[in-house]
Amino acid sequence: MTAPDRTQQAFADASRAADLIAVDPVGLGGLILGGGRGATDPIVERLVAQLGPGIALRRLPASIDPGRLDGGLDVAATLAAGRPVDRPGLLAEAAGALLVVPSAERLGTATAGRLAAALDRSDTVPPAAARRPLQTLPPIVVALDEGGPDDPPLPGALTDRLAFRIDLSAVRLADLVPEDEPDIEAARARLGAVDLPDPLLHALAEAAIALGVGSPRALILAARTMRASAALAGRSVPADEDVVAAAHLVLAPRATRWPMQEPEAAEPPPPPAEAPDDAAETDTDPSDRPLADRVIEATAALLPPDLLARLATARSAPRSAADGRSGPDRRTPRGAGGRPLPSRPGRPTGGARLDLLETLRRAAPMKRLRAAPPPGMIVAVRPADLAIRRHRRHARSTTVFVVDASGSSALHRLAEAKGAVEIILSDCYVRRDRVALLIFRGRVCETVLPPTGSLTQARRRLADMAAGGGTPLAAAIEAGLALALRLGRADEAPNLVFLTDGQGNVALDGAGGRGRAEADALAAAARLRVHAVPTLMLDISDRPNPRAGRLAEAMGATYLPLPRADAGVVAAAVRSRVPARRAG
Repeated sequence: MTAPDRTQQAFADASRAADLIAVDPVGLGGLILGGGRGATDPIVERLVAQLGPGIALRRLPASIDPGRLDGGLDVAATLAAGRPVDRPGLLAEAAGALLVVPSAERLGTATAGRLAAALDRSDTVPPAAARRPLQTLPPIVVALDEGGPDDPPLPGALTDRLAFRIDLSAVRLADLVPEDEPDIEAARARLGAVDLPDPLLHALAEAAIALGVGSPRALILAARTMRASAALAGRSVPADEDVVAAAHLVLAPRATRWPMQEPEAAEPPPPPAEAPDDAAETDTDPSDRPLADRVIEATAALLPPDLLARLATARSAPRSAADGRSGPDRRTPRGAGGRPLPSRPGRPTGGARLDLLETLRRAAPMKRLRAAPPPGMIVAVRPADLAIRRHRRHARSTTVFVVDASGSSALHRLAEAKGAVEIILSDCYVRRDRVALLIFRGRVCETVLPPTGSLTQARRRLADMAAGGGTPLAAAIEAGLALALRLGRADEAPNLVFLTDGQGNVALDGAGGRGRAEADALAAAARLRVHAVPTLMLDISDRPNPRAGRLAEAMGATYLPLPRADAGVVAAAVRSRVPARRAG
């Protein structure tokens, strides 16, 4: 598929997603649109038109105040009226409305969590309820991802609940052909009567497994998309094309691997130049193939050819959107700088600061239940009403590389590590972060580069690295965990990155033997998982090694096979796929 065809396909997908949301606004939740306003505005306008003239449009700023989001006591009005006066929040105003979230990549986890809770109300509404007035339903969310490759990803709580994610960054409206508008009202009326047979659901589940989609919500959203697609086409039972549409629109954007197996080394012989007249009768009918295979094949044909590269650098990696590029946020109850957080009950002692406005909010509703306030005061404040300020500040991140420097391919691994560390270190210098380097070979794991931000020192240490010997994998995991815990106690945010094939042959006590070495490595990985240190496992075998995959699962790490990794790919993977730990 050429670039113009892919551009038209992306716009067609976005238009169809808008139509499907209009059919089932409750079940599908909304969509994420990437790209500038010139490309996303026509889709928002189409969705508004399809939802009907009665739809309200609201906007949710990424920096919205928690009081404005959830509502609560209006302090100014309360003090003026002498009685409690409530102010509705934006989420209450957006019930059944179209809620547009500009710069959604800047949403904090708290705001995304409140929005996700509002969307979760849709789980209690049956499909037929889509015919009810929209004002009685949860909001319909359009999240606009306007960030670049270096911006934080959208919060996972939000992306998991919105059915569709479509990138329109390459769309040029002048080259596009407008999509036809179907009869939404008729489709919405048919939605509740559409049946979902088990074989179709099984085909979607197999497609999700083949694409590496692990979220159960994604499968639920795909089933709802299949139902809405059938209702839009006037069918009471989904057809194969509805299953393919659901897999393409919902599952493919969440894919973490290619669905098709690698081709065999030996190619089949070419077909004969001339076939007998009855050859067509003996060919296998494509409709006789299992539905799951046809869905997977059709979805794979629509995947971008650079999917593997995108997976290595995807901004949708499991990392908190509130985490800045320079580390996760730390909460400081004394309010010693940083971004303000919602206040909490407490007394202003030990350097903590009183939040006067929140204190009045807590005291005002109790005015009628309490004795008259002292002369000159409108509201009586009790110790239980006191609230203290909190702020959030960034902690410094330290990326710890743990590199396998053993075996015959050690020189190749070290070359990858050296290049990647230099690239990451250059980024860290700008962000004032640090890197460290541990290598394991023979019987021990040693720290060749303590945590540092000095590019000169790092290059000097990298040049002196040697290779060869056994593979003490368990010792390497223990050493990486010990360094990460030490950094955590120093109020830093550690990230571990292992470059190995996962094939240890030296036990923790230094004895040889692959069986004991593997058992010790899995035990050390379990201890690492308990401490929840963000970890990335880069499998640099010639082909993905099951041992490395099992080890990554045991340590709770993100697993990324990079059999042909170079320094740039490794650096991009580390930038994007290592999640940052949140304290507090």
